[in-house]
Amino acid sequence: MCSYLDQADSTYYFRRAVPQDFIRCLKTETGKSRTEWKWNLRTKDRETTERLLRPHEVETDVLIDNAREAIAPAPVDGAERVESASATNKRERLEQLQLGSGCRAPSVSETVC
Repeated sequence: MCSYLDQADSTYYFRRAVPQDFIRCLKTETGKSRTEWKWNLRTKDRETTERLLRPHEVETDVLIDNAREAIAPAPVDGAERVESASATNKRERLEQLQLGSGCRAPSVSETVC
């Protein structure tokens, strides 16, 4: 379950690599290409860590889905691209997790292509 869990000393971190296809699309606040996401979970307790990890997983999934949609070829008929149901569901799930977890919401400013 904790594939994005990293531990330095006794503190836990969320750490996830950006897929190679999207490194050029996902930018940090300073405009540099993002190669990974890393958040200090500010806990040393494994149970708390597992609870805090999920909102970050969902948020990075949404960012990857948005990048995937941004680089997808335009529809043949010229109609506007509609946000995928998958990305919408993940975004709604992220909001639920943030409201119900009692932890601060992950804050990442991303530029997608």
